[in-house]
Amino acid sequence: MNKKNSHQLNHFLNNKTLGSSELVRLLNDYLISILKSKTQIIKTIRLAKTELGHFEAINSYLSDISSILKKDSKDELRDFLMSFSSKENEKFEAIFDKAHLKLKKVKRVITLSRSGTVLSILKLLRQKNKNLQVVVCESRPKQEGRLFANDLAQNGIKVEFITD
Repeated sequence: MNKKNSHQLNHFLNNKTLGSSELVRLLNDYLISILKSKTQIIKTIRLAKTELGHFEAINSYLSDISSILKKDSKDELRDFLMSFSSKENEKFEAIFDKAHLKLKKVKRVITLSRSGTVLSILKLLRQKNKNLQVVVCESRPKQEGRLFANDLAQNGIKVEFITD
């Protein structure tokens, strides 16, 4: 495993502020990046089970991948990983399509803590509403609100941050 891959893997395995859907997405992206190395994929799955096994979404995802690995079908694994990425994007777009009817005239949104799903929806809303402003309340002890405010700002969304 090279240094870049090791850093990327440790980033999400040791992250205590991301939710399970974000972690699964990062894990999937990482597995795509190491797709040529079955040995590295197996090691990553073992590590992910140990470090992230308390998340049901991750357990289910890893179970699906383990089943594919038992078949020893590299093509099926690649298809699963790529399909997973597409389905995740479709999920956010479907949520956005339903929410947009109610949010299209909204100029300010208030939220608490950090959510990858909410971030994805707000990024899509920002594409339709350039004047969108998000008020983020801090949450402690891990300061997820501050992290979320930074995520929003990095995506060009105007942010007002309120501390506890």
